[in-house]
Amino acid sequence: TKVRLPVLTSMFGFLQNKAAVALQPGVHPIFTYVNSDIFLFEEFARAARRVAGLGDFKRYLMVGERMEYWFNSTTTSMTLAKVREATLAFGHYRGRWAVDYFTFGPETWSHIPRFVIGRPRFDNWLVANARGVRVDATLGVVAMHTIHDYSHAGATEGIRDDFKSPIIEEKNPGRNYNEQIIKAGRKDDVYYREGSLNHLCLKLKPSRDNGFCFYRADNTSYSCTGGDLQVHRNWVSGAKGDILCGK
Repeated sequence: TKVRLPVLTSMFGFLQNKAAVALQPGVHPIFTYVNSDIFLFEEFARAARRVAGLGDFKRYLMVGERMEYWFNSTTTSMTLAKVREATLAFGHYRGRWAVDYFTFGPETWSHIPRFVIGRPRFDNWLVANARGVRVDATLGVVAMHTIHDYSHAGATEGIRDDFKSPIIEEKNPGRNYNEQIIKAGRKDDVYYREGSLNHLCLKLKPSRDNGFCFYRADNTSYSCTGGDLQVHRNWVSGAKGDILCGK
């Protein structure tokens, strides 16, 4: 691309082609894209398998809100379990637009525009346009974002209060690259503004037996898509608060 950044579709295509060659017939791949400054912990893989099963290992998306935590020389000597505990104790959630990992199946999207990594909007488009079950795993999966500066990208200003990269926001060309692609894209695509976690009606949280529960949590402030639940044949339809638990 003109901004010399990785293209999302190239990454996803490479991943799926490798899986097609490596896996045995009948084995279902579970794909995940995660930003490099995110820590995921032991519950992530278990949650991913549960969500994939809910989507029949074909069409599903698991995402969650990240937590901000200062990872420094003291925490580098901690075990992952201790880092997770510290994140829950001292970290804070970034916001319902802060989506930094995507677990998905081979048929989750009918198409993906040629988004680049490192520019806004591709993440929210992915959430808005995913097919099948879409699960907000914020309460069941800890995703710790390491607060950092942008010296690795040539910045000298240090950490800014709004956590935005001065390289992305001020110096590099192509700041609105992905948004321009969206505006020029298919007219039947769901608008990226519907790609916040508030639009997902299916939530995941831990259960007492070390498993997970999915529950319906309709938010009257947003037009979330309750139809996501209908693709799972074992779901008992009903009112807000329905729960489906298991390991």
